[in-house]
Amino acid sequence: RKKVASTELEQAEYQVASVVLDIALHVQETYYSLQTEQTKLGLLELLVESTSASNQLAVKQREAGNINDLELQNQTSLYLQATLELSKTQNQIAHLRKELNTLLGLRPSQANWHIPNELPGLPVDELSKEKLHALALSQRLDMAYLRLEIKRISQMGATKEWWAYTDPAVGISGERDTDGIRVLGPTLSTALPFFDHGQASRARLFSMLKQSEQRLKALEIDVLAEVTRSLDQLHINRARVGIYHNEFIPLQKKIIATSQNFYNVMGLSVYKLLQNKQEELHAKIEHAIALRDYWVSRVELDRAVGGTVQK
Repeated sequence: RKKVASTELEQAEYQVASVVLDIALHVQETYYSLQTEQTKLGLLELLVESTSASNQLAVKQREAGNINDLELQNQTSLYLQATLELSKTQNQIAHLRKELNTLLGLRPSQANWHIPNELPGLPVDELSKEKLHALALSQRLDMAYLRLEIKRISQMGATKEWWAYTDPAVGISGERDTDGIRVLGPTLSTALPFFDHGQASRARLFSMLKQSEQRLKALEIDVLAEVTRSLDQLHINRARVGIYHNEFIPLQKKIIATSQNFYNVMGLSVYKLLQNKQEELHAKIEHAIALRDYWVSRVELDRAVGGTVQK
């Protein structure tokens, strides 16, 4: 019974550790989301500044009769869209800060903290699927809990042996004989379990043991599949970040440089030049979102493996 109780204590510890791990991973996800929104905030402020300049220029040109109402309305629409997106991001930052405070258990007076605006870059490479599978099978807390459950049931079998039903009792008894002499001595009594000597209890434990073993096998299959899905999603997001970082953002910079050259020789309107700069800002925002998706999928991989993946 002491061994069973010790195993149950270990199971309780794994349950608590699982809750702690889930909170830690949730903190990471919220942290990356907050960093992304802060990055977006800076880019959107530049976007609002650019669209505001376009709108003000359009207002002056419309007053001079150089453009029609539709062109002015389009510029105003772009400015209002950027302004609304900036407001939305500001609200999201406030929401994420509150959520992070709650997860960290901080009081409002302790909420004066700051984090870097920029997300970390991509790691050089990733762990192989085989290593991640082995890591998951060795450190997943729910699997460890089931292994302890199998151990606990096996230990309980010792409490259901036939001798456990004999109800033994050991003691000391005393009596006075016919000569008036008091006699003390040990006593031993036991029941004879003719019919109930634990057959049903042992059969029930055997069924529970087989059930737990099958649950563990099923969980192993699910864990390996979860790790594979998370790793595939990680590779997809990594490739997306690479396209933005290595191809799309550099292309936008080239477009800006070429547009500036055409504008200098009056081969491009000022609105088109500003629009190309705004598209570059949009590309940087999408790059930040793609980088966030990568790090969130990295957290999902940590969750699938059962802990932080370290190379």
